[in-house]
Amino acid sequence: MPWTAADLTSDEVLGTGENHDGGNVQTWNYTGPASAFTSGPNPIPCYGAGSGCTPFASAPAAIQQQCTSAATAPYTPGSTTAQLALASLAKFGCYVQSGGILTPAAYGTLGNAGYDFFRGPAYYNVDFSVGKIWTFKERYSAQFRADFFNLFNRGDFALTPGVTDPSKGAAGQFGCSCSTPDNGTVVGNPNPIFGSGGPRHIQFGLKLTF
Repeated sequence: MPWTAADLTSDEVLGTGENHDGGNVQTWNYTGPASAFTSGPNPIPCYGAGSGCTPFASAPAAIQQQCTSAATAPYTPGSTTAQLALASLAKFGCYVQSGGILTPAAYGTLGNAGYDFFRGPAYYNVDFSVGKIWTFKERYSAQFRADFFNLFNRGDFALTPGVTDPSKGAAGQFGCSCSTPDNGTVVGNPNPIFGSGGPRHIQFGLKLTF
């Protein structure tokens, strides 16, 4: 499933006064292939002042350079907007993984990483059913069946809504598909049995027809 890096912080970047309730999405800027931020079992590494992030001064020099360059790249060099981009970078930090770099937009702007820009992990599920019917004369029959949901007991994971907010830093587990869709907290409609990431379920049934 696709997901959006949805910044809902009350320290709003856009400056319109609409985000103090955390109800509006502020997008960040992204450089690199979108596939680099496919969510996985671990949060995407964060650098800067964000909660739980590696302090910017402690990050490798290459990471510091990548974050700074990516933060100012969308704007005219030396412009006020470029300076505001560095200010928001200092406030929130940046994320770097596999050639992809996510940085906060300059104050007063929106970023280019729009709605459903990234993808979650692949989802695979196999259900299986087998049955046998016995007929007794013309009017009577019996059917026995066995149903298997998630036959191979595969763990499928998805993102919870809270881990798609980059303003929360590493402490918010940004970009981590750490939960299965059946637990009731992931994006979408949770379903505990029928092919939504839960463990293998088996049911048996006997039906008499007369």
